[in-house]
Amino acid sequence: LMVAAAITSLYLESALQAFNILLSVGAGTGLLFILRWFWWRISAWSEITAMLVSFIAAVYFNGADLPGWEPWEKLVAPIAVTAAAWLLVTFIAPSTSPERLAAFYQLVRPAGPGWRRVRNRLAANGDLSGAGSSNLSLALLCVLAASVGVYSLLFAIGYVIYGQLMLATGLAAIAAVAAFIIWRSWDAL
Repeated sequence: LMVAAAITSLYLESALQAFNILLSVGAGTGLLFILRWFWWRISAWSEITAMLVSFIAAVYFNGADLPGWEPWEKLVAPIAVTAAAWLLVTFIAPSTSPERLAAFYQLVRPAGPGWRRVRNRLAANGDLSGAGSSNLSLALLCVLAASVGVYSLLFAIGYVIYGQLMLATGLAAIAAVAAFIIWRSWDAL
């Protein structure tokens, strides 16, 4: 994947094109990487598929001459293709072994209804030890805060480079608030 990215970079015509590919790859895999914590069925095969397909689809849709396509369509299309691919692989590929799922659940305590089957199996066997269930709404708030914080910080750095210090300061403040939210919420997760 790294070699393919390096070769692809030789054919890019602008920083915007690179950013759009990066955004498409991130958005295409992002949903899967978040859902991994909320649904037991997602496996390593799902993640590998998402990484490969999102890169290929992002490069294709951002580099292909598609007359009549709006820029937002070229951004959303790889996300849809990636989601379809990893969902298909998730249901076709063998699932993770029950023992490994149980060990993962005991260690991480993922929240949400997608782990109910594993949680119920552990409870039925008397193996559900330790802390209670996770706070799903707080976890989702932290995911949102982390996303906002990372992108705010990225753009703040860019604005510093371009000498737009007011925008950079505002975005850095937003990133700091997001980091504070995560820091205050960490122990409750």
